[in-house]
Amino acid sequence: MVKAYPEADANIIGLLRRKGDIVCHDAAARIVELEKKIAELTTDLYERDMAMQNESEALGSAEIAAAKLEQEYAALKEAITAAYKILMSGDGPYEACRTLREAMERSGDAGK
Repeated sequence: MVKAYPEADANIIGLLRRKGDIVCHDAAARIVELEKKIAELTTDLYERDMAMQNESEALGSAEIAAAKLEQEYAALKEAITAAYKILMSGDGPYEACRTLREAMERSGDAGK
């Protein structure tokens, strides 16, 4: 990071401008130009940093959501497989409901 000394720069610019020499005047103008460029770049860097931070947070949220969807998909797949097995087993309705309930409890979806 560039360390800036605005008070010292202002004094130097004032001294260079008072000198009256064209080279000194150009040097003072260049210092002012560079100070502005540093301010612009600092602002741009800050904005990019904030954008990257926001993207990182969004990516983390998306990864959490994807993991949750994968878990829900696995639970649904297990419940469908259990339901299919129940239907194909020929057990009575009470046994079928009990088996399905057990499968739902194992998948963590018993309350739904």
